[in-house]
Amino acid sequence: MAAMVGIDPDSDGLARARRLKVPTTHEGVDGLIRMDGFDDIDIVFDATSAKAHVANAATLKPYGKTRNTVPLYAIGTNPEPIRTCI
Repeated sequence: MAAMVGIDPDSDGLARARRLKVPTTHEGVDGLIRMDGFDDIDIVFDATSAKAHVANAATLKPYGKTRNTVPLYAIGTNPEPIRTCI
């Protein structure tokens, strides 16, 4: 895993990734694009809402990244914001 991306700086997922020394950002896909090593990332796993899938696709398209969307029903419903795993 090259990075863990989210929108909640206090999320359990980002905290866990930091403990495991995985680079993180709480600034969504825009934060990912600004991260060192972004150019080396080939595949982005997008585990967000349908609306966010559309926005993330548009943001990442110019960079030629392969996106793999993970629908929420595949991981269960969750009232918290779902994090994007990169």
